[in-house]
Amino acid sequence: MNQQVLRSGLRGGAEFLLVLFFVVVGYAAWRKGLFPASANGYLGGYLQAALAAAAGALLVNLVAARSGRPGGAALVLGFLAVLGVAYYCGLSALAAAALLLAVSWGVGSLFHTGSGSDPWLTSLVGLAVVAAVVGWLLPFQVHDGRIHLAAAVLLVAWRREAVLEQARAVAAGFGQLRRQHPWWSSLLAGVAGFASIALWLPSLNYDDNAAHLGMVGQLLEGGYYRLDVSSQVWAVAPWANNVLHSLAALLAGQESRASMGLLWLLLGISGAYRLALALDGRREVALAAAAVFASHPLTVYFGSTMQVDGCVAAVVLHLAALLAGRCDLSRGALAIGALFGLLAGLKASNVVYALPALAWIGWQALRHRQWWGLARLVVAASVVGGSSYFYALLVTGNPVFPLFNSIFQSPYMPPVDFLDTRWRAGIDASLLWDLTFHSPRFGEHFPGAAGLAFLVLLPGCIYAMSCSRAACAVGLWALASGLLLFAQLQYLRYVFPALALLGTVGVVGAAGCLRRAGFAAGIPLLAAANLALAPTTDGIFKENPWQALLLEGRGARTQLVAEMIPQRALIERYLARDPDTCVLNSDTSAPFVAGGKGRAHSMAWYDQRLKLAKEWADEDPSGERWREVLRATGTSGIVVPAEASPGQRAAMQALGYVPVDRERGVELWSLPGNRQGECRLGAVRDQARRILQRNNR
Repeated sequence: MNQQVLRSGLRGGAEFLLVLFFVVVGYAAWRKGLFPASANGYLGGYLQAALAAAAGALLVNLVAARSGRPGGAALVLGFLAVLGVAYYCGLSALAAAALLLAVSWGVGSLFHTGSGSDPWLTSLVGLAVVAAVVGWLLPFQVHDGRIHLAAAVLLVAWRREAVLEQARAVAAGFGQLRRQHPWWSSLLAGVAGFASIALWLPSLNYDDNAAHLGMVGQLLEGGYYRLDVSSQVWAVAPWANNVLHSLAALLAGQESRASMGLLWLLLGISGAYRLALALDGRREVALAAAAVFASHPLTVYFGSTMQVDGCVAAVVLHLAALLAGRCDLSRGALAIGALFGLLAGLKASNVVYALPALAWIGWQALRHRQWWGLARLVVAASVVGGSSYFYALLVTGNPVFPLFNSIFQSPYMPPVDFLDTRWRAGIDASLLWDLTFHSPRFGEHFPGAAGLAFLVLLPGCIYAMSCSRAACAVGLWALASGLLLFAQLQYLRYVFPALALLGTVGVVGAAGCLRRAGFAAGIPLLAAANLALAPTTDGIFKENPWQALLLEGRGARTQLVAEMIPQRALIERYLARDPDTCVLNSDTSAPFVAGGKGRAHSMAWYDQRLKLAKEWADEDPSGERWREVLRATGTSGIVVPAEASPGQRAAMQALGYVPVDRERGVELWSLPGNRQGECRLGAVRDQARRILQRNNR
């Protein structure tokens, strides 16, 4: 009796706090201007679209219910989302995503992932194995798009029964959810559709254009990856996501970020759904949790970039759902090992998320004497996640290059530990509040980037952890991992996986203590508020690039690149005219050379030697040192910012360079066609070819 009274009191207190937090956080967000400050014209357009979608969903669901076919709105909203991706990104991107999904099902179904395995978990395991195979083959010249396309088609044909089984399971599951929970499935489809608008954009992200797209371009251009740590310090960092994006590009025949972006969005949504279902058991609660995840401002942001933290969240959510049930290493060791390997292959710091889960699995293996299963898990994780670490050790002598170089002392970097000192704001009692209301302290964001879900659902999270051992374990895992990462570097993006776990637990707790009507009203409002804050995650979003896309169509994508990253536009236009030359980007504030397919080099810190060469040359106003640098590199084109040093301009004029293109105040200078030099940097720094030639002798 006392236990029932205590539980009832706990539930009542949690319900009161949830309502209080919802009102206080929402009011504070409005008063502090988080919503009006979102973006130029974004909020008005978003509200109009949201109201239109809600009204349309209401009408379609009512008509569908009267005709005996409930849930029509979810189907319509999902179709519109796919149509938007197809129009703005091209049918080739959509086809590449579909083929990759089929390949992942074909491969993943070879591994046991548990009874009644979910198709999205099977896909994740398959993608992990595919990324591993391609990752180990990166330095070998076998990456022709036609070869990969033929291999993919043959694999799907070979595994067609398994692929069709997974596809039927997805269709049947979606149909069942639409019929049984038409309103919740409509909410999820609408929120996911809004989240997918980030896929419409071209690759405008800083890190994508400075680093991530390098592998994509090199595989498209030369059929192999150069392992060039001289020109890009992150060249041999964990690369599983870059590998998958490169594979999508090879299948599509061009850069195709939206292909894997769409799959990662679906995998993250399905991960939140599966975790909530494992913790609560009710499908409407699982749909609500998936909608909250899809609405998170950072979920939208990760659709616009190749950065890995959104992918990590998807893997962690699926792993948590898998471990919330019975972990059977006797049959599922290889699949679970593939997930851990994928975590390692995405990012070295994921060891923080992996170790607690591995410790729990190890303890379970000891209890049930599953030694062989544990050994197979470790081997699978090592093979799936080990390629980048192996090649980093082979090329640089440091398996986690450029990290911990004070220990490994690779000659490619100074013997110091790499650490971005900008994000050392510290941790104090107001951290949870500051993440949302003072987001600029924790990354290149604006206030509101952390969203409202975690703050609002905090009482629900505590309630769920107090009522369920599984929820408590997941919550403690997320808290411990997130705080450990945050203690090292106070960077919001890095703890997004932990926020995704805690947000899902919070939705489960809210469903357990709120009345049905309160839950049904609060979750859609929370999701709508989260989506309104999406532009706070990035300066590009602040400019509301969707306005140009809606007004001018997909042709505006090229113009967006020219406006927001003119250096990339200049390099691409130059190499399209003269594909055998190379370009030197002397604009260190915008080192966007990754789209140059190995023929563009930056003088920013990513290239330590060229950085030092530029600093040395800028000290000489006469230009003599700059002339030495330009002759040594053999570059034919130079991206020149407005603030270029007098020595650089004097050297270019003396050597005969002339301006041939200009974009947004940035110029590209080139030698005349009959005087273009031999591009030397690429050949000297082609580590893959050097190692293979040495091994062939």
